[in-house]
Amino acid sequence: MTFHGSQSECSGDFVQFVTRVAFEKCWINDDRWVAQFASTCLNGDALLWYCKLGEETQESWKRLRISLLQQYPPHSHTEDSAVLRQLSTPVLEDDIGASTPDSRTEINGVIEVVGKHATLLGYLRWDGRGVIAITPQKDDATVGSVLEHASTQAHQILLASQTETALPSYVGLALATKHSSSPNNPTVIPEPVEEIESDSKNYDPPMYYGVPTLSTKCVSYAKGYFGIDMLKELAAWTFCICGESRTAAPYLRKSDTAIPGLRAAAAVWKYAGKTEELRLSWLMDDEDECELAAYVHRDNLNSLHIHRLCDMAKMGRFVDEDRVKFVFSHVDRVSRQKERQTNGPDP
Repeated sequence: MTFHGSQSECSGDFVQFVTRVAFEKCWINDDRWVAQFASTCLNGDALLWYCKLGEETQESWKRLRISLLQQYPPHSHTEDSAVLRQLSTPVLEDDIGASTPDSRTEINGVIEVVGKHATLLGYLRWDGRGVIAITPQKDDATVGSVLEHASTQAHQILLASQTETALPSYVGLALATKHSSSPNNPTVIPEPVEEIESDSKNYDPPMYYGVPTLSTKCVSYAKGYFGIDMLKELAAWTFCICGESRTAAPYLRKSDTAIPGLRAAAAVWKYAGKTEELRLSWLMDDEDECELAAYVHRDNLNSLHIHRLCDMAKMGRFVDEDRVKFVFSHVDRVSRQKERQTNGPDP
């Protein structure tokens, strides 16, 4: 069945069709798979509408079906409108914070780091001295709890292990600039990377112009011919240990850290409870949500840092970095504590 979004078609029938197929193939509980399957059944106006949706809606059947029914209302306003209301209710519960119905409900687990070809690279670990890195051993991974931020759909990860005097207790992000366009203000985020021009007429291979300088966390450029714009910088963030994000809107989720003047935030996580995937975002100065992604230098896992996803779409060829993703793996905190008491604490 293909849905075009025409007046002669019923969106309710299409939703039921997708649901039946997913059920018959035993994929009904895989929200992302069902959404991707549904996208293959769209064409015409419906496909154009789908391509303009945000990634979070495109990858969730619970979100996509509501958006589709709202965009193309079913024919029977009495019966199908009731279905629409019924379907809408779980979406609010199963949204990004589905697994945390109470804003302070804890979900204990460790953060898996997944690289190319679905390869498990290791786990995030806090060394107790403010450094967050990748460890290959799950037993060494730091246990944390996913909590909703009080004023937003963002989430925070609270460390399970606290020191007696340390106020910072969340795994967050800190801005890491090299010189910035405002060198006297390290809290200013460098502008997004603009289109990089190339000259293939006079150079073979092509010469690229306007490549920004790298941050302190980017070790080197990839091999190639390009001109570096010293007035521009590739924005970067690093993981840090910080306090809880502020809830007042003017603070843009700001968090306190042990380093004065460091711009940091704890409410940077987006947790998809059904898939257990963790994503990163940052609330920019214009109050727009910007999607971030994590990267490591090729063949060097001790180089974990963060960039704008849109920047790396343009910069990928100029740096030797690979993207990594995060998955929240649930653990029994009580059992983990007993295990620590038997084997000893982390060094």
